[in-house]
Amino acid sequence: MDEASTQLKVVHVVSGDLWAGAEVQTYNLLRQLATQCQVYAVVLNHGALADKLTEAGIETRVLDETQLGAPMLLRQLIAVFRQTQPNVIHTHRIKENILGSLAGRLARLRSAPRYIKTVHGAREHAESLKSRLLQGLERLLTKLNNTKIISVSSELQPTIAAQNPGNRVSVIENGVDQQSIVHQAAIGSTTHPHPPGIHVGFIGRLVPVKRVDIFLRAIPSVIEGSDEPYHFHIVGDGPLLSNLQQLAAELSIEDRVTFHGHRSDIPAFMASVDVVILCSEHEGTPMTVLEAISMNRKLVLHDTGGLTSVARLHGITPYSPNTPEVLANAIWSAQSPALLHDVYTIERCASKTLKFYMDE
Repeated sequence: MDEASTQLKVVHVVSGDLWAGAEVQTYNLLRQLATQCQVYAVVLNHGALADKLTEAGIETRVLDETQLGAPMLLRQLIAVFRQTQPNVIHTHRIKENILGSLAGRLARLRSAPRYIKTVHGAREHAESLKSRLLQGLERLLTKLNNTKIISVSSELQPTIAAQNPGNRVSVIENGVDQQSIVHQAAIGSTTHPHPPGIHVGFIGRLVPVKRVDIFLRAIPSVIEGSDEPYHFHIVGDGPLLSNLQQLAAELSIEDRVTFHGHRSDIPAFMASVDVVILCSEHEGTPMTVLEAISMNRKLVLHDTGGLTSVARLHGITPYSPNTPEVLANAIWSAQSPALLHDVYTIERCASKTLKFYMDE
């Protein structure tokens, strides 16, 4: 750690409304960066991210967006920037990008900060008029502030670059703390006993892009085509929960599928299953797959987005197309990954991020 980096002040602005992949990555990154520079966090919701950052000793300010309107959020964020005088403002997701960009310009800081934003994945939602207007405002501010952009996978980079012509876009893959994951799994390994058989788990938000419906529709074929006693687990919550439960009933597989809801002990649960599946329509670099590789779980990965690079670096053949029939075949032939590649360690991620902060 050199003197220049220790003097660097970085404020991250992040939603924190969930404890999902982007939040897990932000937590891992800030905890690692805190050993190399001065790190502050502004979180727009009370919840797991704010709590964990505080427990890790990161100076964290919660500006609760459920209680504060946009003008008050902006005013309070300006106050935080004036107090901390950051050299770098690093934002995540569109609302935070807009607020951080505006607040940084309006705060009139003693020295102009560098603006960084991370794009954690492709857009998931339908393009409403409001969302198109917000995207336009975000792109304008990105250009005005000469914001540098982090893409979490090489597959996302061309799309991001096309959307932001003239802005520097660099790939910095997500990273995990393998030792911490293995430790969390070990201390909770007795909390998820399963009956004998092959246990296949999906872990993620229950939203359209994750295509859990394809997973469910593959299950009858898996059961019918094997003498092994398979059981299937869905860990996560979201707007599609009731629809997916209804689909499981229609497919007559309720006795083979367990919906666990949201869990905070993912490594321990992951240690209890034999196979981890990701069948998303698209992905950045999902933390779930990196955690599964850290624990040497067998994997079934759709050939899309950042999953493609992760799979091939770890000796996994991703499946395609994303249909129930092809997925069923992939589940029968689930593969064990190679050891976690250095590209996906949190140490390398933090080192590349710090260099990105300091590069002109």
